[in-house]
Amino acid sequence: MELFTSEGCSGCPQADELIGRIEKESENRRLYVMAYHVDYWDGQGWKDRFSDHAFSLRQQMYAAGMGLSGVYTPQLIINGTSQYIGSDEHAVVGEIACALKRNVTGD
Repeated sequence: MELFTSEGCSGCPQADELIGRIEKESENRRLYVMAYHVDYWDGQGWKDRFSDHAFSLRQQMYAAGMGLSGVYTPQLIINGTSQYIGSDEHAVVGEIACALKRNVTGD
């Protein structure tokens, strides 16, 4: 899972908390979480100390590959093929369960 986030994003703390909880409750399943702070929020009067332009470019690459019209935060990419609002617990938990099942069964 790749969470695109920013300290300047008002919806990102909820996504950070959700992903942290999911990771903690993963029960040793093969679940890998990466958080990337994008830099396009940095023009709001202060700079996210964790942001990096390379993370913004990575997110844009996913958007182009998935045919999305743009990028946003908090955006969660799962297995490089699907994207969700990072704070949408129902959708995120459901897709993680499906992805873990696919990895086990090969579906």
